[in-house]
Amino acid sequence: GSLYGFLPASEIESRSTYKLDSYIGKTFEMKIIELNKQRKNFVLSRRAWLEKKRNEFLENLEIGQQVTGIVKNITTFGVFVDLGNIDGLIHKTELAWKRIDHPSEVISVGERVEVKVIKFDREEEKISLSLKQVTSAPWEEVEDRYPVGSTVQGIVVNVVHYGAFLQLEEGVVGLIHVSEMPYTDDRIVPTDFLNEGDEVEVVVLEISKNSKRISLSMKQTQENRLQQLLQKYPDKKNKLT
Repeated sequence: GSLYGFLPASEIESRSTYKLDSYIGKTFEMKIIELNKQRKNFVLSRRAWLEKKRNEFLENLEIGQQVTGIVKNITTFGVFVDLGNIDGLIHKTELAWKRIDHPSEVISVGERVEVKVIKFDREEEKISLSLKQVTSAPWEEVEDRYPVGSTVQGIVVNVVHYGAFLQLEEGVVGLIHVSEMPYTDDRIVPTDFLNEGDEVEVVVLEISKNSKRISLSMKQTQENRLQQLLQKYPDKKNKLT
């Protein structure tokens, strides 16, 4: 015959819950906390099982370990991730290599994420996580992806009086100095012909990996095209120059 046990509401979750209808029909692992063989009844606790699993998880946790969880809540300062039996926090600065204004720009509630453990306190049961550190920092191999002298494309993200900042990829932004613009007239400034969102072709002039700076040139893309035309049509040199 069937065997029934009693699960008190206080033993369902780590915190008290009164929405008991949502548990009907669901299967959970639990721990027997009271047993009366003569009466053939027993008391169950899901909370005790969760605490046991949480303690095991914390005991085996290591800095640098990658874990998987579900995004549980999003706040202005970061994201709480359910790691199974315990929550961890991804601070806003650890969500992406680029600067973001709000976590919802890069992540959604219910999303499954793979994150790296960067700090934890077993006694306080606090775990700090990083989403961006699961992937390589965009500047680590930037010299291989954008060799000096190569022609690349990017999106204008800011235009100032001394030049324009160009995003080559997420987290990698370079500067086209005004001296490397195709216009040399002092009366013409970058804001006269460039706008945020414009797609621009440039030549990589210099890369400083340590200071995270890339110098770019619009002017040299035109010069490169001219040289290519001269090589292709040497007999038309006078007309081209």
